[in-house]
Amino acid sequence: MPRSKRNKQVSLTQTTKRPGRENNERLFTTIRESVDTYPTLLVFSVQNMRNTHLKEVRSELCDSRLFFGKTKVMAKALGLTESEELRPNLHKLSQHITGNVGLLFSPRKPADLIEYFENFVREDFSKMGCRITVG
Repeated sequence: MPRSKRNKQVSLTQTTKRPGRENNERLFTTIRESVDTYPTLLVFSVQNMRNTHLKEVRSELCDSRLFFGKTKVMAKALGLTESEELRPNLHKLSQHITGNVGLLFSPRKPADLIEYFENFVREDFSKMGCRITVG
């Protein structure tokens, strides 16, 4: 009997899936290399992140590295316990890697980076599901 042409699955996307394991390993190794390269590491959280504003931060901090990725992979790269960590007390940062956070490796002083992010506020149109503040 001939095969039915109706039961075929047709993919409507033109992109291919990224291999998950390879990306996780690449993120893991680049974070480990950055720990040795940069003296300062900050964990920061973002709210209502927009790509245009992230591009602005990346261009402003061009000497630094920003990492967004799976939080479990980033925490594992820093070390979950004292025996796994690359630097002393680095495993304590992995406790803060939950939610919508990123890692910032930089040669700049931590006080300068914190001041930059405290002053970095951009107004934009609200996303769906955001609460409106009148004032």
